[in-house]
Amino acid sequence: MLRSKNIPADPTNLINYLRNHFKEQRIICAYEAGPTGFGLYDALTTANIPCLVVAPTTLSRKPNQKVKNDRINSRKLAKDLKAGELASIHVPLGHWRQLRSLVRTYQIYINSRTAIKCRIKSLMLLAGLPAPDESIKQNWCNPHLQYIKNLDCHDIYLRQKIDLFLNDLQYVRSQCFVAIKQLRQFHNQHPDIIRNVKFLCSIDGIGFITALVILAKIGNPSLLVNQRQIASFIGIVPSEHSSGELILKGSITRMGDTYLRSMIIESSWVAIRKNKILEKFFSRIKDLHHPSFAKRKAIMAVARKLTLYIYCVLKQQRPFMVYLLSSGNIDLLEFVNSPF
Repeated sequence: MLRSKNIPADPTNLINYLRNHFKEQRIICAYEAGPTGFGLYDALTTANIPCLVVAPTTLSRKPNQKVKNDRINSRKLAKDLKAGELASIHVPLGHWRQLRSLVRTYQIYINSRTAIKCRIKSLMLLAGLPAPDESIKQNWCNPHLQYIKNLDCHDIYLRQKIDLFLNDLQYVRSQCFVAIKQLRQFHNQHPDIIRNVKFLCSIDGIGFITALVILAKIGNPSLLVNQRQIASFIGIVPSEHSSGELILKGSITRMGDTYLRSMIIESSWVAIRKNKILEKFFSRIKDLHHPSFAKRKAIMAVARKLTLYIYCVLKQQRPFMVYLLSSGNIDLLEFVNSPF
């Protein structure tokens, strides 16, 4: 029997209701992960009530279901929970949750910085203003910004608009530096994070910020179950639509954390320039596909390899080195002492 009830959004009200109406009964709660965070999870687990925090993307919905509200969602969660079809996310605890909060703050400013740069470029394109020379165009360096400040816009209002965006960009860049400083201070205060960052940085292509983002997104490495988990979490496993003897595999699923996926892919481009084994692996995969999309296919395969390396260094708690065996495949992961 399903029963619906509206109560104030306060964990204490829910706990009192459960204790008053379901005495001496086994209770399990579940709710969708969202903007409310883990406050309800903390309150329920403190009261010795098991709770599952479920990712909304993992919930099954019928294709013809066009109505979504709290009542329908709660009934769906209750039915799936009773059937044992719900799987909880790894809820970060202690300093792992604090690390995730700091990384999200950094991510917000990085996204804002990118958005402001796009607005400035869009205004320049709309007004037909000349682009800067290639020698100063990279990474929005100081000569690049000075070039934009000195542009003759022939329109006082356009000049004012660009100047406002430049001021916003300067502020956001300063906030990015503050966020990085806070991340470094937090990193230096926790020995386990220091240790895991060193292990991750032993992998070619992964730097300090990328290592912190990886740890913030996946949480405590001891909770990792298998080597496929990270690739599935960031959505770089192939989709599949097979039936009978027909096997059809498509593009990557793109499920999970978009920001972490983009950082792993950027790290893959760096890794193939530093690691000869990954460079050969990239070239081999690229040669198997049409030139129009060969590089994209190959770099995704390298990113998949990097997720295996990340899993290995975190689970075995040792620095990383790869040896290439027969047939051109990476069949062995061997770890040796590093200078860290």
